[in-house]
Amino acid sequence: MGYADQRNNADTAQAGDTPSFIWRFADAELDEASWRLSVRGQPIELEPRPLQVLRELLRSAGEVVRKDELVEAVYGHQHVTDGALNQAISKLRSALGDRDQTIIATVHRLGYRLAAPVQVRVASSAQAQPVTLQVGGTLPKRDQWELSEPLGSNRGIEVWLAKHRKLGEQRVFKVSVDGARLSCLKREVTLYRMLSQQLGERDDFVKVLDWNFEQAPFYIECEFGGADLLQWWQAQNGAIGVPLQQRLQLVAAVADSIADAHAIGVLHKDLKPGNILIEAAGDGSFRTRVADFGSAHLLHLDRLAQFGITQLGFTQTHTQMASGGTPLYLAPEVIADGSATALSDVYALGVVLYQLVVGDLRKPLAPGWERDVPDEVLRGDIAAAVDGNPQRRLASARELAQRLRQLDARREDLRAQQKLRESAAETARQLDRLRARRPWVLTAVTALCLGLALGGWFYVDALNSGREAREQAAIAQAVTDFFSREVLSAAAPYEDIEKSNTPTVREAVDRALSRVGERFRDQPAIEAAIRATAGEVYGELTDLQAAIDQDRKALELFRASLGPDHPRTLQAQYWLSQDLTEASRFAEAAQLIAEADAMRAQIDADPRTLFAAHRARCYHEILTSDYERAVGDCEATLASQRQLDPNDQTALFKWLANLATLHSRMGRFEQANPLFAEGLATLRRDGSEDSLTGARFKNLYAINLVLERRYEQAEPLLREAYETMVAHNPANLYAHETLGLLAVVYARTGRLQEALAASRTSYENYLRDAGADSHFTALAEGLLGLHECEAGECDSGIAHLESARTRLGQQLGEQHPQTQRLQFFLARSLLKGRRPPEAVEPLLATLDAEALETASPERDWAPRLDLLRGRLLIAKGRDAEAAALIEPALARLRQLGSAQTEVVAAEQVLALRDR
Repeated sequence: MGYADQRNNADTAQAGDTPSFIWRFADAELDEASWRLSVRGQPIELEPRPLQVLRELLRSAGEVVRKDELVEAVYGHQHVTDGALNQAISKLRSALGDRDQTIIATVHRLGYRLAAPVQVRVASSAQAQPVTLQVGGTLPKRDQWELSEPLGSNRGIEVWLAKHRKLGEQRVFKVSVDGARLSCLKREVTLYRMLSQQLGERDDFVKVLDWNFEQAPFYIECEFGGADLLQWWQAQNGAIGVPLQQRLQLVAAVADSIADAHAIGVLHKDLKPGNILIEAAGDGSFRTRVADFGSAHLLHLDRLAQFGITQLGFTQTHTQMASGGTPLYLAPEVIADGSATALSDVYALGVVLYQLVVGDLRKPLAPGWERDVPDEVLRGDIAAAVDGNPQRRLASARELAQRLRQLDARREDLRAQQKLRESAAETARQLDRLRARRPWVLTAVTALCLGLALGGWFYVDALNSGREAREQAAIAQAVTDFFSREVLSAAAPYEDIEKSNTPTVREAVDRALSRVGERFRDQPAIEAAIRATAGEVYGELTDLQAAIDQDRKALELFRASLGPDHPRTLQAQYWLSQDLTEASRFAEAAQLIAEADAMRAQIDADPRTLFAAHRARCYHEILTSDYERAVGDCEATLASQRQLDPNDQTALFKWLANLATLHSRMGRFEQANPLFAEGLATLRRDGSEDSLTGARFKNLYAINLVLERRYEQAEPLLREAYETMVAHNPANLYAHETLGLLAVVYARTGRLQEALAASRTSYENYLRDAGADSHFTALAEGLLGLHECEAGECDSGIAHLESARTRLGQQLGEQHPQTQRLQFFLARSLLKGRRPPEAVEPLLATLDAEALETASPERDWAPRLDLLRGRLLIAKGRDAEAAALIEPALARLRQLGSAQTEVVAAEQVLALRDR
């Protein structure tokens, strides 16, 4: 194949999507029809990729094109590094003589801009000449629709209102006269089809009725969805004519629409009043419609193929401005590095909310904006939606809608909180007076403070018990005061609203702990309780080392101040063991649990200590695959939770989820499935699907579905869970686990390259955030090795599997089920890589089907083992013995419909033998 043919083939996917153009700029000319670049009249030979990059820059001349947009347009969804794009840019600059970057400018951390003036014309004289649109004119094949009014234009796309000459009905046409922005129109059609197919025919998205992509002028035909928010606002006489409650209802409705789009992976990326349409509903109310998905993005392009939708418009770069939207509504992270996410749309909604609240739809969100919003709750909602740090921003558009619909109840809650704070402040003043006059009543008054803060039951318990109970009440009150004043006040959504850099909970806890040792130097029990609470916070944030450090300090302080067998000391010891278990330090955790159990047996243990004991053992037994013992402790944990706090629905939900997971890991799917279904229904009913709790539950449910080979149901749950987790905290270990599970789904549905990319990212993230000593990291490395070998990279895959198996054997033991599972995959990969039978035989000799079933209850490990052993026998030339193992194993696996990788490999080996 000649060089020119290679260039033509490289662009075949786009060759009929748009007309070809001749672009003139600086001293150069690019002819798309022949794919020829000339500089000062001399032809320049360049590879296809740099020419494709140049075309994308020319199509957005004068504007920044982000790196990710260039990669999507030129390389598709291949896994490419910044180096490949940088190399293409370097070759272009060399060809153009652009040493000073006056033609192709680099925009730091964002992308590139074609800075020279550009002229463009249609490449072929056979192409239709550009059409001038005018009032009274029509469009091809739309003779009955008369263009009545231009609604605006945006970088090459004209928007017209048209009226049917006989019926008087109105439509909107978006027109690319010369086709240079045709990809925007195609993108909008594609995404509308995705929305309508996944969400059904809806009135809250503007319908795309027809389109013409065959000849200029190119257009899409849309329903007329009413005036945009700006026009409607002016017609209603602005804030005078539109009550605040109605404005909030409009934002909530739009937020719900955007949340539904996000649920299927569609980002709008250009939310603003001009893209929100308002239409009278007939009953005096108004209906909102979201318009213009021309610059939108689909997070998962593979979903288009899944639902039979052609990828129109996704072979081109985005054609909105550098940010992919309108500057006034852009989130800071989009401006900084172009990383648009669902949270970027939340930011835009927050700006629109602010503008509607203050009654000015052109007002920017500038420093000091808070002074324009007297309502404290609304001010907090806007602040949460437009937080400059996406990790601290509202987690979803759905959450914003729910907040706005619950404003009255939340205002009541805020008033109640203010009364509690006033009561606490008055109590503090009383304490100051009593400390000077009557020190002996301090503990009793502190117990009263605790009653006010935590509920009357603890106060009654303190009064009815002896000195020790009152001391514990005092400690609890001190902890409550410390976290209220030092931590919670720094992170509260309604406190210090004037500050633009409100810290995260983690930052607030870090800041507070830096002073705790000095502040409570003479009160070790209080310092211990504070550090124990901080350890819980770090544990919830999955920063296990920080959690363990605080747990250890708390345990040492409790032992020194209260004694080793005190209930509070034992609770701290159990909690430390739980965090050590999560960090894969199983032996140390088991020793701490055993020591605490021994001391607890000698005292009359209280309910909280029993709860801590059952919880620690439940976690340890699950993570070490001791499922039979785990059942009793996990059920006892749930019973203890119900006894201690039956109103804590979040904690009860988590422990029910753990029980469902335990049944799943034991292969008891008939018990697990109803619990998972009930949990998912609860999340949807309560509107908490997008919470971290909801994401973790989806992750657990998806594991159950994968074990049952229900991959089509598992994949969307895993995607939703992953997006939520990453939006909250990219370093969340559960997010890495979820990505690894997605890799498993990809592999088992034949998408080996996607599986390899996902498992590699999962492993690298675990290595970064959990460290090389974590058993989670070892499992992720083993998964990477497995997928490498399945994708044809067996040398690297075997190296990773050997490393992972060695480390897991050291951490969990050689006969542990998870170690056995990695050993199975290592043996399989060695056979696939045609390694000597002597390397495989000792691995297979120690594998046990029952242990493998414990590691992953898929009910097919025995025949899978027989297949491997049969393949080993064939490698050793013992065909007759091999056939006796392979043939019944194949029949069993075909009956189960499982283990396709092993089935195909065994069939290939048999075919080779029969030749």
